[in-house]
Amino acid sequence: MEYSDKLDGMPHLSLENYFHEYLRIMKFELQYSSYTLQAYRGDFEEFLSFCRKKNITRIGDLNRSRLREWQHELRARALKSVSISRKLSALRSFFGTAFENGWTATDLGKFFTSPKKEKKLPKFLFESELVKILGEPLSDEFWDLRDYLILEFLYCTGLRVGELASLTLQHFGAGFEAIRVKGKGQKERNVFLTRGCIANLRRYLEQRAQIVDKKNDFCFISKRKQALSIRGIQFIVGNYLDKVGLHKKISPHVLRHSFATHLINAGADIRAVQELLGHASLATTQIYTHISKGKMRDVVKNCHPRG
Repeated sequence: MEYSDKLDGMPHLSLENYFHEYLRIMKFELQYSSYTLQAYRGDFEEFLSFCRKKNITRIGDLNRSRLREWQHELRARALKSVSISRKLSALRSFFGTAFENGWTATDLGKFFTSPKKEKKLPKFLFESELVKILGEPLSDEFWDLRDYLILEFLYCTGLRVGELASLTLQHFGAGFEAIRVKGKGQKERNVFLTRGCIANLRRYLEQRAQIVDKKNDFCFISKRKQALSIRGIQFIVGNYLDKVGLHKKISPHVLRHSFATHLINAGADIRAVQELLGHASLATTQIYTHISKGKMRDVVKNCHPRG
């Protein structure tokens, strides 16, 4: 699916053309990230494939029955509720814009029903595990330092992997203590580095300057001397624990969860944690209080004589 120039005569377009136009709006007017655009494009392609099977070619052919049929098909594929919710969210967003622009007489997104959320606590590492990971002596080799700093950054700041991948030297404040990042919905926030992380960052940047062209402003680079991709960061994090003899499978998001969980456990104000994570809603942050309670319950169960 490719982006088109802005289109005229919208009422006469095919359903696929409407999706083209909405992706154009997302990219050029709303300035969504390439990662979000890719995800929405995939969801739209899935829905269009369903429509082709049902001989639906026009937006006016869609109704409550057809949309409920699509939702039923998603459930029949045994997708997790979070995946179904994301796909429905993409279509709700599209149909909301379609209604606002007069492409449809009603907001068709209202015909979707949200699946019940699975109450699943996010994975995180214990403090003792992070001490072992970050307590390993640093190698003098530049790429080992880069890998270590990525883990330290994710744990010390709670950044999302996409935010880390897009980090440039321009994001750092004086003294490197604060970083101004742009998260979901283009919302900006400050995150902060520890003294140890700052020292390692300075060391990393000194070596980086010797091997990378000054025009390359991205903080974390690949061995090809280009910006390190999200997939590259995920690969590094996923394989790092094997290097230190801690054989667990983790992702960058696990380190973000660990950051939040350990702050809450240490008594940090939940609203401060919300701001550091860039959560729009306090309810999203409150899941970490459940993790904390769960940990305390495990302590009683495992350590109390009557546990």
